[in-house]
Amino acid sequence: MGPVLALMIIAAAPPIPIVEAYRQARTYDRKAFVYTRPPARRLGLVREVFGALGKGLSAADPPAQVVAQVQAAGFELVRGVDDGGPLWILREPDGQRRGDGFFALRPGGMPVCIQAPHTFFDEQTGDVALALFTTLRASCLFTNTVHRRELDVAHAAQSSFLSATEGLTRARRWPVVQIHGFAESKRVPAGVEAVVSEGTQVPTLAKELAAKMSEKNGRIFLFPRDTSALGATTNVQGDAVRSMSVPFLHIEMSPGLRNRLRGAPAPLAEALRAVLPK
Repeated sequence: MGPVLALMIIAAAPPIPIVEAYRQARTYDRKAFVYTRPPARRLGLVREVFGALGKGLSAADPPAQVVAQVQAAGFELVRGVDDGGPLWILREPDGQRRGDGFFALRPGGMPVCIQAPHTFFDEQTGDVALALFTTLRASCLFTNTVHRRELDVAHAAQSSFLSATEGLTRARRWPVVQIHGFAESKRVPAGVEAVVSEGTQVPTLAKELAAKMSEKNGRIFLFPRDTSALGATTNVQGDAVRSMSVPFLHIEMSPGLRNRLRGAPAPLAEALRAVLPK
């Protein structure tokens, strides 16, 4: 299919609600799935695609040239919508599941990318990310599409998820906020609702966020001041984003906090608005 015809079809099709698109993207046969690392050429195409999408993001439909790039990289581009308005959604085509990820971009949104790379293992983190994306009217949402036991995109040195992060960050330099979850354990004391970090030993923005979150979200720890655990020091998106001098915030949440924020994300949204660069 040519890019012009594909663009016409995209423009004519009704937008899909993001919650429905997200649910579809997470449906796959886990018993049959086998992850195959994408070749270097395809990872390069993914970087180019997300760079072009970032530069071309506007209220209009994506340019035909970008649609052609999306197809070449092995994705499907569809129009989406949430309570914050129209979206561009990139997803794996019907019948295919490679673990590439699920991506939504918002024309004219707040300059921040919300990511949830462990939505199956860290239960409810995808719901929190979706709610936060809509509440903030954020420009970007990235989630994984297969379980971390099959592909841990937060630690895989080569994946479409990482390449997409690199391409978009180079184009737009949006801060990245990753949502994670921890189980009740001895890694942090009982009653701690979240651990906030930047993946470094000298946090600056994370210190501000931890202070803001503690006002409405309960007891918040800062890595490494309050704990040596859950610091995201091996997170590959964090490494990539920091290498471009772009802020990276990693938020590990307790089960209770995740459960509250998935339905009422305003307390975290307010804290992020207060500390993220305007």
